[in-house]
Amino acid sequence: MPLFGAEKTARRSASPLEVAMGTIGSAPWPNARAKRLRIYRLLANSFAPLFALALVVVVLRWTLPQFLQVLVTVWLAVAALFVVLAVPWLIVEAAFALGAIKCPSCGAPIDSSFTWVPRKCPGCGYDISAMAIDATSNNRWRGP
Repeated sequence: MPLFGAEKTARRSASPLEVAMGTIGSAPWPNARAKRLRIYRLLANSFAPLFALALVVVVLRWTLPQFLQVLVTVWLAVAALFVVLAVPWLIVEAAFALGAIKCPSCGAPIDSSFTWVPRKCPGCGYDISAMAIDATSNNRWRGP
């Protein structure tokens, strides 16, 4: 006899389909955070290679004057990228330096030097650049 109007509920077993649907429904949020973190890391780490490319073009301009027109075109493209990416790069670098950008796995701030953001979280070792295999993936290859 149930007390205080409580109904007797039958415990039902979860089918594999229900388990899979529960996993699929909860998967996108951490994957979206990891994808956003990968984009932030790419933006933050793009400054050093672009700066090196600009320096190489300037050095080649003086050593190979016959390619001046091509080198000026490349240098202008790199300079345009610097102008477009300057403000977002400063904002993302400041967010990494202040600890505002956190690991999607453990929630710890991602420590970084001023020009390089590490690939793995220093707190839990979560690999930022590793692609998560989604539950709906058609990838049947399991590896050697």
